[in-house]
Amino acid sequence: MTPLFPSQPVASIYFFTMQLGSYPLYIMGKNDKIIHLTFNRQHHEQLCSRYPHSPTPATTQVDSLAQIVQHAINAETNTTFPADSPFIAAGSKFQQQVWQQISLIPRRLTLTYGQLANRIGNPKAYRAVGQACNRNPLGILIPCHRVVAKNGLGGFAGGGEVKRWLLTGENKNKKFILRTLE
Repeated sequence: MTPLFPSQPVASIYFFTMQLGSYPLYIMGKNDKIIHLTFNRQHHEQLCSRYPHSPTPATTQVDSLAQIVQHAINAETNTTFPADSPFIAAGSKFQQQVWQQISLIPRRLTLTYGQLANRIGNPKAYRAVGQACNRNPLGILIPCHRVVAKNGLGGFAGGGEVKRWLLTGENKNKKFILRTLE
């Protein structure tokens, strides 16, 4: 397996946690970019143990990346697909197609796994679409919570409660506030 960060200085990779509503949001940054974002603590801890990183990111880095997340979670539509994340580049061609299509879903709209499979030209791949959603490395920036099952909520790597909260908030046109943890 090719390393995602060959010969990177430790200081260029860092982790931090913010709060979105009552939910912790775990962020992995590299220089001035968000490269991984999740509500899943276990996944976050696996990444922390797997990649050497700076013990404490600079305040300016945290503030800069927090602004990116704050904008993305409240934007009506996603303006850019974050293809420069090494985790995106490491995804299969199919996963990248799914993530690209998810990034086009506007706020207050949901698509089913089957509808998304149709959009990428592979209508029988609805289960594979669900798996690609589960492996989304940039949860919120690529809003996979907007992809639902035909007869219900469907899964979410951050948990069904978080997915329901995000969708309910978006449907009520709620402005989400990202906070630093004390």
